[in-house]
Amino acid sequence: MHLIAAAGESIATAPETIVYLPEGRTTISATVDGRPQTVDVEVGPESLEALQRDLESRNEQNVRPIVDFDHRDDGPAAAIPRQFRYEAGRGVLLDLEWTRAGRSAIEGRDYSYFSPLFIADDSGRPVGLDPLRPIGGLVNSPAFREIQRIAAKAAANETNKVMMDLSKLVEASAITEEEATSEDAVSAIAAAFARKTEELNAAEAKLKATERVRDEALQEIAASKQSKADEAVQRAVEAGRLSANDEEGQKFWSDLIVEKGAEALRQLEAKAAINPGISKPIVAAGGAATPNSETNVLEAKASAIRNRAAEIQKSQGLDFSRAWRAAAAESV
Repeated sequence: MHLIAAAGESIATAPETIVYLPEGRTTISATVDGRPQTVDVEVGPESLEALQRDLESRNEQNVRPIVDFDHRDDGPAAAIPRQFRYEAGRGVLLDLEWTRAGRSAIEGRDYSYFSPLFIADDSGRPVGLDPLRPIGGLVNSPAFREIQRIAAKAAANETNKVMMDLSKLVEASAITEEEATSEDAVSAIAAAFARKTEELNAAEAKLKATERVRDEALQEIAASKQSKADEAVQRAVEAGRLSANDEEGQKFWSDLIVEKGAEALRQLEAKAAINPGISKPIVAAGGAATPNSETNVLEAKASAIRNRAAEIQKSQGLDFSRAWRAAAAESV
């Protein structure tokens, strides 16, 4: 859902950094997909990544992202967004560069509030920016007149929100009750966030190390399977069950053993010898296999299967081992 929220801060001058989204869970009145609605927005450190990612993506495009006036989606720009940052105790911050019109509007007190425009999921967590519209606007918020510009009241509301967040951190054992009630509670939150970040980084490093060990083990297993398959094919050649000159047939059986394991190995070992009664191919002095009628028939059949496999491979887009099996099945 698209949210246009007037939960922004009151602006007296034109600062280089503003609060884009306040930290914690806040109930706001907003425009959701064009309709006024009350929603709960949950903002934490995890909100930063999606917002910064989308801002960088839009900055790479021809049409630059802007902050406009009154969410009109046209007219002059009030500011050019540069970067999102996160600050514990405050929330998502936005570094920006004011245009002349924007700086004049703020310092001349024509506008006093910033209103963000972002995309949130059903639970109210920010998940990105609209790919086309401004990322927010300067407003005087006529639809949010219940937000009074009284500093004392605003400070009280902020204190209540921070105390609520601290109680949640105490419940989660992120900070102690003493830290929560100390004068420097914001530092306690920052320290808790730093500890959790360190724990997360350690967990990620451990996970990557585990993944490296897993990948190395898988590579060793694959190499072992291939070595055993090659050894089995060599034994079959020496026993006369496979032709020493049939490299494609040897590769077929090697791939099949790697894929099917013991089942393919049993089939190869049960395969009849090309020359029954001869444990090894008969080789003449010139190095060529001695021809005989049975060998010629078998080699002719193997050649026909290879030719058919090549046709199937080309027409059906299969790898050669699968095309070979298909061709062999046709020849039965």
